[in-house]
Amino acid sequence: MRRTTPTAAAAVAALAALVLTGCGGASEAADDAKPGDEKKTEAPAAPAMSQGDLEKLALAEGDVEGFTVEKGAADDVMPPPKGAKAEPAECGPYADLFMKTAPGEPGPAVLRTVSEKQETPALDGDGDLDMDELEAFEDAMDDAFDVQVVRVGVAGYGGDGAADAMKELRDWTGACQGGFAVGPQKQGVTDVVPDAPARGTDEATTFTVTVDTEGKKIPMSRFAVYRDGDTVVTFMAMNGAALLGEGGGDWGVPEAVVEAQLGKLG
Repeated sequence: MRRTTPTAAAAVAALAALVLTGCGGASEAADDAKPGDEKKTEAPAAPAMSQGDLEKLALAEGDVEGFTVEKGAADDVMPPPKGAKAEPAECGPYADLFMKTAPGEPGPAVLRTVSEKQETPALDGDGDLDMDELEAFEDAMDDAFDVQVVRVGVAGYGGDGAADAMKELRDWTGACQGGFAVGPQKQGVTDVVPDAPARGTDEATTFTVTVDTEGKKIPMSRFAVYRDGDTVVTFMAMNGAALLGEGGGDWGVPEAVVEAQLGKLG
């Protein structure tokens, strides 16, 4: 007997949260990166899209076959608390992406957690298993961690904020490919495609962030960021097996999730 359960996806999210905790506080680094810069005081050319409008654009349960879609909590769209600084400071915005839903300084933003549906074995009867059944159960549980979890952020910007955020994202790519650290955690940026296929939007960029664990570089998350007018959609994909350093195979931001979300932008 097998049943579909969110347990594996929840475990991946919890595991990722432990890793991402080390990334919190990069907002301070981003502020320090350009201490001489003065923030613009003029009103934006156009207001950012409302929270309600963004909710309509974001994915909903049933939009992506084979995946569950959950709304993120309100706290998930807030900047991380100030704390450890990224080094070099120019890489602070990358660290912010782990905790926020979009680059730069967006207005309203909404978050979705999209998880690959996974079947795990259910114990029958009194739960007693012989050795063969126990090994099969353990193998199935190991496979359950090889599951995709994607944070999808949809954010609105005022004026030229969306285009500026994408430009800054490309600038950070050049500064951070050599690696960076947030507190004691060593990280790196690889597989950068500054001008990825826009897929009907105005522009896109993709990249992978790795983390150095005991001398071994592990792909922690893969990003795909798209701009459509004054709206930016950020996909951050994680894989439980990869986070554990146990493979995960060839994984990335699922095509089905990208197609479904970009299709809702109109």
